[in-house]
Amino acid sequence: MILRTGILLFIAVALLSLGCGHDSHDDFAGSQFKNVFGVDNREDITSLDYPWSAIGRLDNGCSGTLVGRKLVLTAAHCAFDSTKKLIKSDLAYFRPNYRGKASSDDTATWIDYVWYGTDKPEDNRTQDWAILRLSKPIGETYKWMSVRKIDFAAHLPYTTNLAGYSSDRNGGGSPAVHRGCYIHEIKEDRLLNDCDATSGISGGPLFNVFDGVATIVAIAVSEYRQGASDSIKVDSFDAEHANVAISAEAFADKIDTLRKTIDVDINSPAISGVFEAANPNVPGSPALDPNLPNPQKPENPPQQPNSHIEKVITRMSDVEKDAQVILQNAVNIQRWTYEAVHDPTLIAYATNLVTSAQDLQKMAADINAGKFAGNGREIAVSQLEKDHGEATHRYLLVNNYCEGASHILYDPEIDRLLREVRGKLEEVRVLIFE
Repeated sequence: MILRTGILLFIAVALLSLGCGHDSHDDFAGSQFKNVFGVDNREDITSLDYPWSAIGRLDNGCSGTLVGRKLVLTAAHCAFDSTKKLIKSDLAYFRPNYRGKASSDDTATWIDYVWYGTDKPEDNRTQDWAILRLSKPIGETYKWMSVRKIDFAAHLPYTTNLAGYSSDRNGGGSPAVHRGCYIHEIKEDRLLNDCDATSGISGGPLFNVFDGVATIVAIAVSEYRQGASDSIKVDSFDAEHANVAISAEAFADKIDTLRKTIDVDINSPAISGVFEAANPNVPGSPALDPNLPNPQKPENPPQQPNSHIEKVITRMSDVEKDAQVILQNAVNIQRWTYEAVHDPTLIAYATNLVTSAQDLQKMAADINAGKFAGNGREIAVSQLEKDHGEATHRYLLVNNYCEGASHILYDPEIDRLLREVRGKLEEVRVLIFE
């Protein structure tokens, strides 16, 4: 049954968008504290509904946001200790919808792997981002935000919203949002903004709502406080005392890659220029060698044995049949969006699902027909895995959008089609991966 949550809050949030770690070495820009400008415009977030449910707190005090079934976006300095050159010893759980310790036990989820943009976040602030993998797909329950690159230079001052867990709100136990704050300037790819916050907001999302979808455009990473030892309060924004964010330009493509692979249980290729490591704090995790840039992943991982490829190929007739059902259902869902819904965002999502389903069905049919030989069969199976990941990602976009607007969009036949697509995608996953 499609979940009935979120649409009223989406409408409310849409109205807004009309129109942390250690001391830094970066031009008096720190990541431990944040600044407040004039009247403190933050409001406590009391709702547990989406999109607020996607925002959570790391146990080390930083903020983070679900950007996939098992993916969380935060700041690199929240995850990596640049002095010890190791994953931080206090990186443990992500807690969505955190409202103080008493409310968090059931939601706490282990962070088991980390991708990060720099191993020197205090010196390379524009790459101060990290993507965390969770041990469970809690995004299916709490939902996640989209991510979009914005040409900020062409739209200054840019209106946005900043949410997260500032330490002065119930000791970091209550999230707050500054609605309608501004990115005023860009300095060396840093987004200088007047979004009120204090320590703990690092990794928090600057987000807007596009076509009804909560979308991250940047994350909070640091501030200019000109040598002050704590957060400062100034009468109004100025560039010398600005809070600092980094654009989604730095991490959007990496999130997209991981959504299509890791987030749908497909091994991810190494991402150029990105550091990664297992979280050694997870119970049972192997020890890490801090001298290796990628200690848990060999430079040349072994290829799948031929026996696995042969086994997958023997199952291809079943894969093709399942893929045909996925495609037919996707076409029917797309027709429904055109004829009954007239929602451009949902139409686009459904059209993309049809395209991915076509790719999956064609590749399965070609393999089943014996069009590949020798090493070509291994390459074809690898492409089939990627097509499955893309189809799964696009199914989730359609399904989550319908769930968010269920009291408007609910249709029992479409609900049945979506559930069947999900079941067939799972059958294909088992056939080609197990």
